[in-house]
Amino acid sequence: MKLTQNYIQKLFLKFKDKARRNLLRGHVDVALRYLKAASYTDYTFYIGFTDSEIESMLKEIRLRLRRNGGNEPLKDRCVFYDTFSQDAQGLTMQYVDAIIAAGWEMLYVTEFDLNDPRSVRLKKTLEDYPKATIVSIPRDLKGLTKVQIVYDTIMNYAPDKLFMHIHPSAVEAVAAFYALPQEITKYQINLTDHTYWVGAGCVDYSFEFRDYGASLSVGRRSIPRDRVLLMPYYPMMKSMPFEGFPQAAENKVILFSGASYYKIVDEQDTFFKLNKAILDANPDAVTLFAGGGDISMLNGLIEKYGLQGRFIPIGHRNDIYECYKHADIYLSTFPHFGALMAQFAAHASLPILAYAKSTSGRVEEVVCQKHKESISFTDIDALVKESVRLVNDKTYRQERGKAMRDCVIDVDEFNSSFRQSVADGRSQYPVEIDANVKPHYLNVEDKLRLENKTKGFQGSISRTLGGRGLFICPRLWIDGLGTRVKRSSLGRMFKR
Repeated sequence: MKLTQNYIQKLFLKFKDKARRNLLRGHVDVALRYLKAASYTDYTFYIGFTDSEIESMLKEIRLRLRRNGGNEPLKDRCVFYDTFSQDAQGLTMQYVDAIIAAGWEMLYVTEFDLNDPRSVRLKKTLEDYPKATIVSIPRDLKGLTKVQIVYDTIMNYAPDKLFMHIHPSAVEAVAAFYALPQEITKYQINLTDHTYWVGAGCVDYSFEFRDYGASLSVGRRSIPRDRVLLMPYYPMMKSMPFEGFPQAAENKVILFSGASYYKIVDEQDTFFKLNKAILDANPDAVTLFAGGGDISMLNGLIEKYGLQGRFIPIGHRNDIYECYKHADIYLSTFPHFGALMAQFAAHASLPILAYAKSTSGRVEEVVCQKHKESISFTDIDALVKESVRLVNDKTYRQERGKAMRDCVIDVDEFNSSFRQSVADGRSQYPVEIDANVKPHYLNVEDKLRLENKTKGFQGSISRTLGGRGLFICPRLWIDGLGTRVKRSSLGRMFKR
């Protein structure tokens, strides 16, 4: 079935209604499934930045827990609760390393398998730190049982601080956080500042990586201004052998770009039109694009704009930082810029080419941490002209790359600012709150178009609701089940 904005809104309300009805009947496990589905829907389609009904129900669920007085919170003892737990996802490594640099005792609670190849560095870092303890929450735990175990785990450790590095729909964890005593200070690490995340009501402080997210947290999530801590981050740069570039890039000026494919999808195909204009104006240049998603969609757009051999997908790269070091210019994605990718470019001293439709939604938000630089263009002709200068003038290219490197913070600055922010309870960087900030990622039509192509949302809802989804949203559930089968080992076997 084709998702529409009207259908998504009705579905969101239906999930919340089902959660409320089941909670009234005492069916807490079922209610949590619907709350997770509602939260994931809000997050995916930008319905709001927080939801009072969801928060209220999670507060009610905390009352169903067996609660105990616990031990007196111990100073400089913290819990880092992580639902990602990978070396290169979110800000796990930056904050874990900062906690270690602070010398605090740490209980690292994960919902992920740390034996996964994507968690090698994280696991070793934790195991090598004598003050760290690792607790894994079994992945098959659901509902109130999971909430109880999360609560007990934290209370038994008796921390004075909790750092929340969680998925926007992590409702079981948040229900447990609501039950914690006020003596445990709760810090949200705001990864998805542009859209909804659950738990805004139980946050004491929110770490924001840019003024835009801080403004939304104050204006849309009702987090007090003095509880917002600006914490610009740095990219984790892992040295690995360079895997090489395609032969078509030899003796060319390389524009490097990359992201999950959804970040380059809009109705006007803007990113591909930009590449067409830039590459037409620079015959000695190619664009290499690293990332993941529906490759057939990407190949279709490459063919549509005649970019074969000049816009070259290179897939997911483990040697991502080496790619920057072997490139010449970073081309920011559109309509969504990649914050981490732009920071990689700056740290690698690459000049950045970026397009933005307005003064909001610019790479300057995440790159210009120490001082201001003008990077983004709102005029395509001016952007193309800049590309020609960067491609043809190596000295200018190096000057712009150095300016980018001088903008961003490093690991020592991050660790110091983090520790001082926690100690003082105030931001170490000036926070500029824009009372009239307008969300700049809320193009629901683009998101609907993407989900209708990939059916990722349908698969997630099908998995979350289980068999109940067949009765609540039958056509969506069937689409989602089909997607899950295709992505399973069984689906791959039949595809051979």
